Amino acid sequence: MVTELRRLLVILRGAEAVPEGLPSLRRIDPLTAGVRLAGGQVDVAVTGDLGTIPAAADVSGYRILQEALTNTARHAPGSTVRVSIEVAGDVLRLHVVDDGARPARRNTGTGHGLTGIRERAELFGGTVSVGPGPHGGFEVRVELPFDAEASAAPLSPTGVAG
Repeated sequence: MVTELRRLLVILRGAEAVPEGLPSLRRIDPLTAGVRLAGGQVDVAVTGDLGTIPAAADVSGYRILQEALTNTARHAPGSTVRVSIEVAGDVLRLHVVDDGARPARRNTGTGHGLTGIRERAELFGGTVSVGPGPHGGFEVRVELPFDAEASAAPLSPTGVAG
């Protein structure tokens, strides 16, 4: 996590190009694979242009989505998960909801997943809403505002600043 924070600081300062291979919402297949391995199904809907998200918000959004999907695979294996990623102006919205198809497993770990999601959102002045979904299952909603002019250049499709 410390290494990632250092990378983000460099990106935010604009001191150098974005490191190649930095996590991006345009490359979420490895994240959805974890849910599928746990017997679940993932449906992803994207609205807006992911290429307009500044690098720091893109990485944070990826990590938030990673945690939400990891929680689903761990606590509700076999669930159907709906992921919505929306870019509207200078806001990134993430919505992850599972149907809780199987009984939740007890968490025996000392997880900090939801805390990490909140901390990442707070770095951007964003908001987080988590809890039981209206029709069962569990829901995570995150809004990350970003200032495109004050942030580093958005990532190109290759993961390098354009």
